[in-house]
Amino acid sequence: MPAVGSPAEGNSSTGHFWGGSDDEWPDDGTTPARKSERERRRSRLMEAIGLLRRRRVLPSTHVDVCTGLLPKDRDSASELDKGANLVPDLDVNDDVALARMAAQRLADPAPQVRLAALEVLVRAPTILAEEAANVAHRLEDDAWFVRRAAVAALARLNPPAKQAIDYFLPRLGDAQEEVRTSALQRLARVELTVLQDFAGGSIARATRDGYSPARVAALSILGCMDRTTLDAHGGTRLAADRLDDPAANVRVAAVDALREWGLQAVSEYRPRIEHLAQHDAENEVRHAADRAVRSLEDELEMQPDAYV
Repeated sequence: MPAVGSPAEGNSSTGHFWGGSDDEWPDDGTTPARKSERERRRSRLMEAIGLLRRRRVLPSTHVDVCTGLLPKDRDSASELDKGANLVPDLDVNDDVALARMAAQRLADPAPQVRLAALEVLVRAPTILAEEAANVAHRLEDDAWFVRRAAVAALARLNPPAKQAIDYFLPRLGDAQEEVRTSALQRLARVELTVLQDFAGGSIARATRDGYSPARVAALSILGCMDRTTLDAHGGTRLAADRLDDPAANVRVAAVDALREWGLQAVSEYRPRIEHLAQHDAENEVRHAADRAVRSLEDELEMQPDAYV
């Protein structure tokens, strides 16, 4: 399979459906800026089904739901209609039947079809579970947006902690920043004791990732861990080193991680946190730092000898 840079590459009509992220929906100038989650999910599903129909993976009955992806000229539409004869009795509202057919295209030569197959497949959890091994193969896909979609699909299965680590931890070394971030966000759901034993070092290294959302995700996970288990990887410095990060959301995550680690961690870096509270250019950073300082002062009132 050739490496592909984006879902839209080679086919501009497929650039706006699901890429494995529940939080992203590109604004192409025609899509309303604010959609309900249900509307967004339906739009992504309909476009994915439309693409699979175009490739004759699914029958073309009820094509009106995805006209944005269908050919507009009469000859092409007539040719497409022949695809309905492939599976004449399929109910296009049957998520299980659609998913069974989509699963057959997880290894399709076209990356947009592999992506669309994943989007249809996640609508039927039982079939997704049956196809977990094949979906896991897509974690090594040549197309980054398929890898990201595979991460999100496998996360829908709520795999056991160690299996989740087997799925997602290797993706922290992915060449594509969006895949690394998606993997970190899914690792955040893994049982902390297992994460600390098997993934602490990898997550610690992710605080230095070149992509700021990945750094935020890593700091958010570390803030939930027992900081003493991180001593071998840098301890509280993992967050303190990010207090001067160029990205405001990373500075916020660093302050929040120190606050989660408690009195001693905030006390250790109090001057720097106070500086952020008073002088940072971003309101969100100042507010996060102020909360951390106030939490320290509140604890000191109850434990006056705790801070030296």
